[in-house]
Amino acid sequence: MNKIISPLNPGDRGDAVADLHDGLALLLKKNLLAADNAQEQKRLLTVIKRDRVEKIYGDNTVLLVKLAQQTFQLEPSGSVDEKTARVLNERIGGFDVPVDPVEPGAPLGEKGVVSGQVLRDDGLPLKGATVRVFHATNLATVRLGEDSTDEAGRYTIVYAKLPSVDRIDLRVSVSRKDGDALASADKANAGAMEVIDLHVPATEQATRSRRIEGRVLFDDGRAAEGVKLRLMQRLYGAETRMLAEALAREEGLYSLPYDLEGKSAALEIRAVNDAGEEIPLTKVFDDVGVEERIVMNLLVPSSLRPLASEFQRLVADVTPHVGNDINRLADARENVDRKDLTVLNRATGWDARLIATAATATRKSHRNKPTARPNSS
Repeated sequence: MNKIISPLNPGDRGDAVADLHDGLALLLKKNLLAADNAQEQKRLLTVIKRDRVEKIYGDNTVLLVKLAQQTFQLEPSGSVDEKTARVLNERIGGFDVPVDPVEPGAPLGEKGVVSGQVLRDDGLPLKGATVRVFHATNLATVRLGEDSTDEAGRYTIVYAKLPSVDRIDLRVSVSRKDGDALASADKANAGAMEVIDLHVPATEQATRSRRIEGRVLFDDGRAAEGVKLRLMQRLYGAETRMLAEALAREEGLYSLPYDLEGKSAALEIRAVNDAGEEIPLTKVFDDVGVEERIVMNLLVPSSLRPLASEFQRLVADVTPHVGNDINRLADARENVDRKDLTVLNRATGWDARLIATAATATRKSHRNKPTARPNSS
């Protein structure tokens, strides 16, 4: 996750806003916002995702920023100024930003926070490692909490104050997934918030999380919203391995995150049709460079989702406005007393002349329906 920058204001769009969304979501997941209401945390995580999809500073983002500002005793403006960005980054932890020093023995209140980053000796982050926090004394060691490092090697642990304990002597340790210890660090008489980074040998597998994103369109110009995309790795003997799968969002936007664990690979992007068949959209390309984000716009054959006839599309758009019964279009009128064609034109954007033609066709189809003959006895 990237550092939150300022200024950011309602209505802004882009990657910087998406970084803000990620930071707010992490604060919720780490129990630093709405900590006393799990149901509210879940609701807020859901609503912030809506703005995250469009990378827009919308109403949901304003709501979360104000909540964070109130929680951290800032002016609840709903905008991210320099002070708000600094405090949010401090609370998230793991960034190269100034942190106000905590006096030894500062009161813990009900909770304490330990945050930091796990790095290899060569400076690369370590993903998926287990970080545990203990209160360690000569008499006993009490586990306070644990977390797994994210793609940037960051962790945050919120722990409850121990009863009848005047001070907390922290021990932070990091282990591999198999449980083997890699490194540890101690902090005697810890304050309410501590930032503790850990360093492990460079032989540990570094994180190399990346993403390919952009827009995908049909070759007739339509946005390929809802089309399933797959990022495939080409292996020996024409074998393949799927690295990521995603549906194209509104306006054909897509994102395929992947992690090759520091290794290079031959990649290919494919679309999937309704029958589950894969259609290659790119030539095989090498995963090269160190950029976290690769922009790649794609074209999908329109045969994957053929465009319906003009009449079918008009009927689909008009039907909700005629009581979900297209047969009622036969009664459409455009005169002094009724402006049905004008109403439908404004509601759907279809040319009123085409709507009138559809109304005439609907009337004719009614007239041409055979009438049932009475049974003869």
